[in-house]
Amino acid sequence: PKIIYKMPVNSILLFFIFFVLVSCPVMGQDKQKKQLTTADYALWHVMDNETISNKGLWVSYSLRYHSGLDTLFVRRTTDKKTFSYPLGRNGEFCGEKWYACINDKDLVQLTNLENGKMESFTEISEYEFSKNGKYLVLSSKKSATTNTLTIRNLSNGKDSVITNITGWRFNNDQSLLAYCVETSNGSEAKIVTMQDIDSRVAQLQFYGKIGTHIIWQKNNASVVVVLKTLNASKEVNVLNAQLVQYRFADKKLFELDTKKLETFSSNKRIEVNYTNDVGISDDGKLIFFQIVSDSITKNEEPVVEVWQGDDKLLQSEAKMYGNLDDMPKTVVWYPHIDSVFEFMTKETNVIFSGNMQFALTY
Repeated sequence: PKIIYKMPVNSILLFFIFFVLVSCPVMGQDKQKKQLTTADYALWHVMDNETISNKGLWVSYSLRYHSGLDTLFVRRTTDKKTFSYPLGRNGEFCGEKWYACINDKDLVQLTNLENGKMESFTEISEYEFSKNGKYLVLSSKKSATTNTLTIRNLSNGKDSVITNITGWRFNNDQSLLAYCVETSNGSEAKIVTMQDIDSRVAQLQFYGKIGTHIIWQKNNASVVVVLKTLNASKEVNVLNAQLVQYRFADKKLFELDTKKLETFSSNKRIEVNYTNDVGISDDGKLIFFQIVSDSITKNEEPVVEVWQGDDKLLQSEAKMYGNLDDMPKTVVWYPHIDSVFEFMTKETNVIFSGNMQFALTY
């Protein structure tokens, strides 16, 4: 037979009283929480996720403090193996073996995640891994117009140093590297493969011109180089720019010389300050760039401001941005027929379709 034991009511009451009397003194012995002071506020931080390696074996994150003394960490996901980089930022993994980051003192730290070995590179402004993980490219600023490229072979640790660099850029899949080198009579552009940097895909000579910006076609079928001249002080002359396109399939070079082109306005000039100021359509047949007027309209300070209902800009905006007609306008160059079409007469903004075959201007 099943036996069920029932505790008497008096026993339950005695057990409850005993529990309260015994436990209360113990709970009363808990230490009081520490009172925070303003000195403790600096210990508070926010954790931000950064990047993750291709196979997910490593992750990076940052602890950001109000003081700005942030720290970047890299941690293995299978255990607690961790690397720390005080003031580190812009971290990048290369496969599961390499990690690099830069700090505010232009110091790049390269870490071999397999053996923990760290190496530092000073005075670096930019760095980038090749897609296949064979090379690390580091750029250091040496003057107002030139850089020095250091290409580290990650397999054997050997460096290839190239001086007098005036512009460089990887293609979209980081399999090719293009860079321009200043020479005694101009500059030359070299395109090398990331399988072997000693293997040149192309080498172009530009006499009396300096290559400053490099733009790749989406499928890597061609590359555009922006050329500028140097003045007597060896500074880039922004008033005289030229574009060239090199097509890899037939090794053909197209040159845009605005001074010799009838379809280009005589009172306009090419303006390229950033790489994204130039674009290439997916088929490589259209090159987009910006032009500005040679003579900028000066806005005289009015004695009395008159605000019209159809003004394009408010008076305060006009003072800041100037005349709308003087703002950069996008034009298209057809290299195969050497013609330029200025499709923005008064508009100041443009949006392209996905394949860059149509443009919406406003």
